[in-house]
Amino acid sequence: MSYDIVSFDILLNGKQIKDSINILSIEVEQNSTNCIARIEVEAKGEIFPIPVNNDFKLDTEIEIKLGYSDKTDTAFNGKITDKGVRLSQGVGTKNIFICEGDNNSATNNVSISDDAVYNIDLGCDANNDVEGGIEIQGSLIYTVGSVVALDNIIEGFPSAPIYSVTHEVSDGNWYTSLHFSNEDKGREKIELTTKKGNKLVLDDETNTITLEDSNGNRVNLSDSGFNIQSPNNITIKAEENILITGNEEVKQEALNGDFTIKGANTKIKADTGATMEGGATAKVEGGAQLTLKGAMVMIN
Repeated sequence: MSYDIVSFDILLNGKQIKDSINILSIEVEQNSTNCIARIEVEAKGEIFPIPVNNDFKLDTEIEIKLGYSDKTDTAFNGKITDKGVRLSQGVGTKNIFICEGDNNSATNNVSISDDAVYNIDLGCDANNDVEGGIEIQGSLIYTVGSVVALDNIIEGFPSAPIYSVTHEVSDGNWYTSLHFSNEDKGREKIELTTKKGNKLVLDDETNTITLEDSNGNRVNLSDSGFNIQSPNNITIKAEENILITGNEEVKQEALNGDFTIKGANTKIKADTGATMEGGATAKVEGGAQLTLKGAMVMIN
């Protein structure tokens, strides 16, 4: 298989970057939860303060396209989230930009041409779980979740889903690394945490699922029930009806404030008995008419 000259395009807020910007390397890494891009840009000179390219502003939308012979397709879509510099004596100075983007997963079946393979480091256990990686000529047809047929390059190996994909472009070369892993199988606890502190924990040992964000909002599912906590407000809204039912008790309580029930018409009904009590005072009032009715009405 022959490949033409590696091409790439970088668009910032939908516009192609200037031809004068020297891109030293591009790396795009994607797994089931994250898609991260790293771009190294030549910094002009080694003077202090070290210059930072002003085109790559934080929070700028960025699209990275990869391909051959000026025919490119999207490999990454996201925003610039971090920036940095690296100075090495005798090598030069570079700006480094980190970007976070959208995941691109698939469940298609793909194969690998034997003349596209550069390096293989794979293992397979008795359960036919494949672990390791393959480095191939750059290609965008491989995405997280794609099932790769391996028996045409390794005799007796089963097909396996891709766990993560890494694209590396530098010095006119483009390499794609496919990673296979069974690390989540048989684990008692899986914890996913984003850079900003949002977290999902699946714990088989305690039989719980916990979802928590960086604002302190928390949802917990356990054998004792479903628990929602927030340091601020909780809003439940439905375009039609909301039904809250408990086979035993249903309790609603405002610990340090007022408890308000309001509707166009409000009905409170008990199949056996109903009690309304004020610790200090109680008031029953009808704007037009008030009706008290019973087989016997007792006041005081």
